[in-house]
Amino acid sequence: MFFPGIVYAAEVAEEAAQVVAVVSVGAALDQLVGAVLVALVPVVGVIGTYLVILMRSYLKSKIAKIQNDEVRAAADYAMQRLDRIVTNIVKEIQQTKPTGESVTPEQSKDLLKKAYARVKAQVTDDIMEIVKTAVKDSDRYIVTKIEAAVAEVKAK
Repeated sequence: MFFPGIVYAAEVAEEAAQVVAVVSVGAALDQLVGAVLVALVPVVGVIGTYLVILMRSYLKSKIAKIQNDEVRAAADYAMQRLDRIVTNIVKEIQQTKPTGESVTPEQSKDLLKKAYARVKAQVTDDIMEIVKTAVKDSDRYIVTKIEAAVAEVKAK
């Protein structure tokens, strides 16, 4: 015996089961996505923090390198300027010295003092500050530069 009401009830039950299955799969996917997002938030936070720290240290090293390059360039300029001043003064003193005469040790000391005084008068305070930071004994360094320039002039 076949009852039409039972067939209709079976069709309705089947459709309801499909709707319930779709709803429960959708809810399960929503829960899965929510769980994945909750799990990824701390990971993304840690990775983001690490990237910020890495970027900050990279930028600091770049800034330090630029500053070191600027300091090195200033020091190179100061030392070259001091060398030129010493060389020019030694050549000037050598030209004013009588030719053909030998210099006594006492005259040599006087010429060295004269050259040292002229170098100190021509070198700016900025250059002297840089020389003092680069060399322990700046006065002795200048004297040594003068003596080296005298030897070079005599060799020519």
